[in-house]
Amino acid sequence: ISPFTGFFLFFIIRNQIFENEADMCAIFGAVMQKYSPELVRSVIKGLSAINHRGSEAAGVLYSNGKRVWHHKGFGRVSQVFTEDVINEMMSHEPNILVSQTLYSTTAGRSTRNIPPQFTEPNRGKIGLVHNGNLPNLNRKKDRLLEDAGGEVAFEEDDNEVINDTEFMVKYLGWLVDNNGGDLFQAIRTLIEYLDDSSYSAALLSKDGVWLFRDALGFRPLFYADTDHGLFFSSEDCVFKSLYARNIRSVLPGQIIFISSDGQISRTERVICNTNSAHCIFENVYFARPDSHVFFKSSVSLFRQSLGRQLAQQAPVSHADIISCIPKSGICAGEGFALESGKPFISIYVVDDSIGKTFI
Repeated sequence: ISPFTGFFLFFIIRNQIFENEADMCAIFGAVMQKYSPELVRSVIKGLSAINHRGSEAAGVLYSNGKRVWHHKGFGRVSQVFTEDVINEMMSHEPNILVSQTLYSTTAGRSTRNIPPQFTEPNRGKIGLVHNGNLPNLNRKKDRLLEDAGGEVAFEEDDNEVINDTEFMVKYLGWLVDNNGGDLFQAIRTLIEYLDDSSYSAALLSKDGVWLFRDALGFRPLFYADTDHGLFFSSEDCVFKSLYARNIRSVLPGQIIFISSDGQISRTERVICNTNSAHCIFENVYFARPDSHVFFKSSVSLFRQSLGRQLAQQAPVSHADIISCIPKSGICAGEGFALESGKPFISIYVVDDSIGKTFI
């Protein structure tokens, strides 16, 4: 048991040391041709299915093509989106929804940090959700303030710090105000500027949703068709229960615009790198086992292969059983047991109501 446990503790500790500035999030949303009564519930259901990616807070931006509303709060998806909230959302008959959960590891617990973040440039309200990390954020903020010459302002609070999503949406808003309202060009400029950052993101405007990823594809983002539009998600496992088809990944450095009729009206890969850099934490711990975040094989098969490899490199001949620390360790434990020819027996039970406890 001990080498196997140590293997996974290594990756948890590695994440604490090297990825400590990342926000762990789930993105989910939809753009449909028109409103339907089940659409709001489908988006909440989709976000709930990947609530494991962040249980500190959740929020949503939604639009009927004329106005944009938002709702957000602390807690799991089921706690933030009560029946009253869902009914309120449905009363506006939205056909565009962008939602996110959050587990912040840097900015701290503050209502200011709950996604989505939004701003109102001259050409209308825009809102952003994003999963990733922007290093040297204070330097980026200072540079933006200098370049903008007073056109951009951040709330100053000694007890709070600016968060990644807030910076990105303020930067985009400033770009839009100074380029004639061209959101595509604003996002392109942002991608080129954030060449040291990792993110996948969705930007809502009253006209539709823009999906984009960093140039190395560090964080995953998928989209899939329905009969009436598109869903998009941080993990592809969500699409099964929503009967979505033709699942694709937003490519590294790609911008995709889904117009308010649920159709892709523009797509361009603005940066084409020959290399990619995927977050190992997705496959080792973060993603659901039935997802395919970066490879053709599922996350469960990837973890199982790690367990097999570990059994080859660090065999434990004197062990009676193989076990794991759930839940991410289950698949690798099974692989270790299969390779070593020893029985796999669960000895830990997880209380799913508690949420994440490792940070």
